Amino acid sequence: MMPLRTWRQRLNRHVHLHVVLIAGEIGTDSGGREETRGENDRWVPLPIDEASLRSLREELATVYRGQYAKRFRARVKAGRIRMPGVEPTDESEQQQAARELTARLLKKSWIVDLQASPAQWSGSGGIVNYLASYVAGTAISDHRMVSDNDSGVTIKLKDYRTGERTTETMPGVEFVERFASHICPRHSRRIRYVGLLASKGRHERLKTCRRLIALHKHVGDAPQDQADPQPADEPVEDALSPDDERRALFTGEDKTSIAAATRRVAGCANDRCSHSSRSMAG
Repeated sequence: MMPLRTWRQRLNRHVHLHVVLIAGEIGTDSGGREETRGENDRWVPLPIDEASLRSLREELATVYRGQYAKRFRARVKAGRIRMPGVEPTDESEQQQAARELTARLLKKSWIVDLQASPAQWSGSGGIVNYLASYVAGTAISDHRMVSDNDSGVTIKLKDYRTGERTTETMPGVEFVERFASHICPRHSRRIRYVGLLASKGRHERLKTCRRLIALHKHVGDAPQDQADPQPADEPVEDALSPDDERRALFTGEDKTSIAAATRRVAGCANDRCSHSSRSMAG
């Protein structure tokens, strides 16, 4: 999911995307062939230790840089972007200027800011609440409006580096111009969904993901009666599975809560199995 943002606190222009990455993917032993897709599906978790995240940042930056340059050249060729300092009607010069610019861009190291959700927005529900402020509302909310009178419009500001809170006053016309500059053009999309969250077939894919994640988390390779018993006095944090450890690292959730949720899900699964066994026996 990629919500578009075009503003900073002062309502000046700052175009950027917030991208939510799913920490895993649907894999298959069949190599992804359509005729066997679904039969051998499994959930493949994304490694989210610091070394893996560093590698992912570099890979994403390289892919994004290449895609940006490719699509920029395509838009210049289609006439949707015009290069400055070049005759607008000279297509060969326009494309040459685009190639020269993207060649310089491709030599630079690009940066992708990849991080876990903030501590105060931990867990899947917290991430949704955190994103709500980005996918709903406008460039400025009512609670940041201090006054609107003959002297201008005053708004609240916060410096997130220092925590300092200040205000800024600007003429009413300037405020309207800043605000209006963030109204998206007609037919443009503020939010895009790709991958597992792409619109077509999203419901079925997410159902499959939930099923595969549950199997991945709660079905072990060894039978339950052959598993080593967990000492009763061992701390809950040490009893987490590797997947739950990654979940705690990525989401910031409390390990005790994760362990308790895992036990509840496992207990429900055991109850369903017992009920099914009794029904079959009857």
